[in-house]
Amino acid sequence: DGVIDYDRLQWLIEITGKKRLVLDLSCRKRPAAEKKDIDYTDHYYVVTNKWQTFTTFPVTADNLRHLAQYCDEFLVHGVD
Repeated sequence: DGVIDYDRLQWLIEITGKKRLVLDLSCRKRPAAEKKDIDYTDHYYVVTNKWQTFTTFPVTADNLRHLAQYCDEFLVHGVD
C-alpha cells in the first residue's frame, strides 16, 4: 500500500535483533506526471511491488538516519 510498516519492522527486530537486520530499499525517481497533489522534490523514493508502487518516503539523509534505528545496515539500489 505504499507505506513503511513500522510495526512489522519492530517485530523483525524482536525476532532477529537489530544487528542482524538489513533493510533492502528499492528506489526510483518519481516521474513528473505523478507530481500532482504533493510537492515532490527531485529525490529518489522507496518503491514496492516489483518497482511499480511509489511510497511517499524519499531517500534523504534524514530519512536514512530515521530508518537506521531499525537496522544495522541498508542495501539501497535504484533505477532511472
